[in-house]
Amino acid sequence: VAEKLIINLIEDENSEIDMTDLILDDGNYKGKIVKYFKKIYKTSVSFKTIDMEGSSGDRDFIVYLYRDDRKEKIGEGTGKDNKQAQHDAAKNALIKLGLVEE
Repeated sequence: VAEKLIINLIEDENSEIDMTDLILDDGNYKGKIVKYFKKIYKTSVSFKTIDMEGSSGDRDFIVYLYRDDRKEKIGEGTGKDNKQAQHDAAKNALIKLGLVEE
């Protein structure tokens, strides 16, 4: 039953569900940007915490994302912790590159 449902969703052109986008958009922007640069440009990327604003209880992290082979900044992000700021920087870089939509 589940198999028939999935096949019908994938093959139904009238369905408003884009299965490709659903499958590919898992929200792991950091993983996507790392894989993209390794596969397309044969290089890696680096995240660098640039600044922390605010008090210790209410701090915002600012992170830049760099393309390692050119030392070029390709994204910037902010967040309440370093992980969230890296996620935001990766998402912003993917949007800038036209690989994901806002």
